[in-house]
Amino acid sequence: MKKLKFILPAITAIIILFSSSAVSARTATAKCGDINRDGVINIIDLVALKKGLANNENYSANPLLDCNRDKTVDAKDLTKLRKHLLGVDSITQYLIVEESGSGDNTDFGSAVNN
Repeated sequence: MKKLKFILPAITAIIILFSSSAVSARTATAKCGDINRDGVINIIDLVALKKGLANNENYSANPLLDCNRDKTVDAKDLTKLRKHLLGVDSITQYLIVEESGSGDNTDFGSAVNN
C-alpha cells in the first residue's frame, strides 16, 4: 500500500509533465487574404497589407497575403483584396495551414480552391 502511495503521484506527475510540454500540431484552412487569421476578410486585413507594403516588409514567406496567387506579395494583391471587399471580385482560395502548439511556426501547405 505504501508503494502505491508513491507510484501513483509519480505517474500522475509524469503524465502532467509530458502533456503540458508536448507540442501539438493542428491543421486548419485559412482563406487567402485573411491576414490576421480571424476567419473573416475585412478592412483590418486590407489596412494590415497596405501598411506592410508601405513599410517594404518582406511578405514572401506568407502565402495568405498572396491574394492573386502569383507567388509575389505586391500592390496587385492589395487591389485584389480591395476588390473582394467591394464585392467586385472574389477570393475563393483556401490554404491548408499547420501550426505548432506554440504558435510560432506556421507551415503553409497546399492550396484548395472552393
